[in-house]
Amino acid sequence: MGVQPSLNKENITRIFGVIEQPVLQLKLLANYYLISNYTYFTNYYQAEQEATLFNLLQIGAEKQFRLTRHWKLLAAATYQQTTGNVPLNVPALFVQGRISYEGNLGFKNLNLAFGIDTRYHTPYKADGYSPLLGQFYYQNQETVKLKIPDISAFLHFRIRSFTAYVRAENLNTMSFKDGFGFTNNNLAAVGYPYPGLQIRIGIFWSFVN
Repeated sequence: MGVQPSLNKENITRIFGVIEQPVLQLKLLANYYLISNYTYFTNYYQAEQEATLFNLLQIGAEKQFRLTRHWKLLAAATYQQTTGNVPLNVPALFVQGRISYEGNLGFKNLNLAFGIDTRYHTPYKADGYSPLLGQFYYQNQETVKLKIPDISAFLHFRIRSFTAYVRAENLNTMSFKDGFGFTNNNLAAVGYPYPGLQIRIGIFWSFVN
């Protein structure tokens, strides 16, 4: 397997700022990372270290739009960029969106929210995955891109002390090719697709004497 290199202490300095404007329902944020001795894997087991100091810049914005009294649209976008030829690949743009209803449908004790979540990132050379270590490793040959944005539907509700949620995730994998199924999977890493349709259910019920 070869001799592992001697690794120095990894150093990450983060400078960040957030501006929030409640009246406009707007948030602006920025992260600036200074990274030295960046440690990473180059294959399934070999660790390496990037001694050159480099930086990662992230600039983002998030805004909520009120469509009607109960319907809302949330949009968020983050731009990312590294400097130099370094072993760290990130998507240039990451976008999230949500359209939702929030209200009680006229029922006094009901607190309800339901809607659609979406996520999208631009194509990039995503890390490979090592099942041996359960770790991601750097690769710079194959590009991962989304066929269509990830789409999920959700239903959250609370009735007094009872709270529950239901999420239907990866609706974007729906396919009618060769029959109906959830087989149009996006890739999380090279050779590793996201699963098809997943249903998540959560319940919380508190009892007070």
